[in-house]
Amino acid sequence: FRSFHHPPPLLGLLCDDFYPADPAAAARALAHAADFTFSFLPTPDHWWRWMPLDWRDGRVLAALVPMTKIITHEGDEGEFVPFPRRDDVTDLAVCDPISRRYVIIPAIPGDLITSGEQRDCLFDFNAFLAPATEEEMADSSFRVVATAQCKSKLFVFVFSSRSEEWRKLSIRQWEHLRRGCELVGAGSGRFLLGPALLCTLPLVLGAEGDGQVARS
Repeated sequence: FRSFHHPPPLLGLLCDDFYPADPAAAARALAHAADFTFSFLPTPDHWWRWMPLDWRDGRVLAALVPMTKIITHEGDEGEFVPFPRRDDVTDLAVCDPISRRYVIIPAIPGDLITSGEQRDCLFDFNAFLAPATEEEMADSSFRVVATAQCKSKLFVFVFSSRSEEWRKLSIRQWEHLRRGCELVGAGSGRFLLGPALLCTLPLVLGAEGDGQVARS
């Protein structure tokens, strides 16, 4: 058979040995220069710590979360550990761990969440960095997308570093986020998919047509 046909092309070699390699000098220097503990970000006291939520385009989106001490079975106090709460609107910051420059994101105005009752029923808050456009890459601006989910509604907000303001995002405005976000509807429910959201979130936004898809 081989005399009449060309031999099969070589696909590759299989090697099951592990050879650890030291990082390059530039990578080591970068790792030492970066502060991924976010100690340069301001905190009210030692009971709070900044934790990363998302990474994109050389920036880190961090959330201020409370800390708690672990109590052992013997009753001894252990180390501090973060105790993030998803049922409250979180303080946010966007920073560069290498240059240590940062922007504290202002709180979402209360009038964007239309009533205190809706804020009280909040049980899931998420935030992520929107993919940068060419213009944003050129002038170092950025956008943060936040979702606040209540029992019957999902509020979507966008913060722009250009305007330094939050605005509420409607379904028809999803194209402004370009790629990375997708709003999918099927049957009587809708689902929101985001680049930093690892699960689908139920969404109730009125009685508009089912099965709609809005891509960015």
